[in-house]
Amino acid sequence: ELLENLLRSANFDVIIHAAAVSDYSIESVSAGEEILRPIELKKINSDTENITISLKRNFKIIERLLSYSQTGPRRGRPIIVAFKLTNTADAHERLQKIKKLFSSGAVDLVVHNDFRDLHKEAGPSLFTIYMTSGGEPHEKARSIGRTALAADLERITKTIMEVHDDSGS
Repeated sequence: ELLENLLRSANFDVIIHAAAVSDYSIESVSAGEEILRPIELKKINSDTENITISLKRNFKIIERLLSYSQTGPRRGRPIIVAFKLTNTADAHERLQKIKKLFSSGAVDLVVHNDFRDLHKEAGPSLFTIYMTSGGEPHEKARSIGRTALAADLERITKTIMEVHDDSGS
């Protein structure tokens, strides 16, 4: 609700939506014989042997960002950047998950990384930035580490905005 109010009250050129912000939320907490809803939560007896937290799937925020947002001052709508974390060595499967994000029509750029590349011992993470053309994702940049990713996103989004400014879109 806070995000929706913010996006409705101001204009943004770019919205960067980090992955898995809220894929799930608490549906209930079972403590012994008692089942509590989030709104009813209270102190749970510390003698309780087993506590179970049940989660429910939330709606995808990324699919609502455009409807929440005002038109951007340059483009007519903000550039939406989504993140996609995968956990597979299969390049085709990764590309299909990236393509699915683009299929909503709400996403302009996807930043992809794979869980296997997130090991701290291995050094900075590898990120790949994708755009789409004709419904097919294509690689726009590879960034090693968060600082390089931020610089690449800034460069790419500025270029997109300049192209749209020049074309009158």
